[in-house]
Amino acid sequence: MGGAGAAGALVTREGGAGQTGPAGGPLGLHGPDHPVKLIVSEGVHLDALARETDLVVPAPIRNRHGELVTVASAPGVPESRTCIVFSWVPGPDLAKHVSPPNWRLLGRLMARLHNFGEAWTPPEGFAVGTYDRLIWRADPLVIADADLGEHRAVILDAIELADERVRAIAARDAAILCHGDLHQWNVKLHRGVLGPIDFE
Repeated sequence: MGGAGAAGALVTREGGAGQTGPAGGPLGLHGPDHPVKLIVSEGVHLDALARETDLVVPAPIRNRHGELVTVASAPGVPESRTCIVFSWVPGPDLAKHVSPPNWRLLGRLMARLHNFGEAWTPPEGFAVGTYDRLIWRADPLVIADADLGEHRAVILDAIELADERVRAIAARDAAILCHGDLHQWNVKLHRGVLGPIDFE
């Protein structure tokens, strides 16, 4: 959830819609299907990363009541939306500057996020989503039904094998809070420093 510009950027999930103003950074809008406790927990994690490390992350901006999230409603919108505003993470996507040195920076970033998650003690009531399969936002069969031609069977087998491995790792090892979706399009590069965005 990062970007640049004075007007702000909109990030929607679960069908949310809205806009931001010049005073804040990116605005995350979450629909009723996204549990509030997960949104609050994401804010708590990012707040801790921003305060306790020198990592460049989208730090949550508290509302006038000191809360990380705001539940808002509007005429004509059938259900309320959970909103959270973040600070800007400057720079273009790392995907636009792929190079061996930058991959090494990404590896160091992953290690620092992992080490922080391993050492950090979340507060009571903290919640995280369950990641027990390779493609967790959609049914793999739906994805595999796309126009994949002769590769369809191979992809289905690969997904099934990967799901088995993911479940085995989840059953064997304790979960460590890290990021959830760290790749070159979710990392910004600014003046030689990487800034992860779009935490899950």
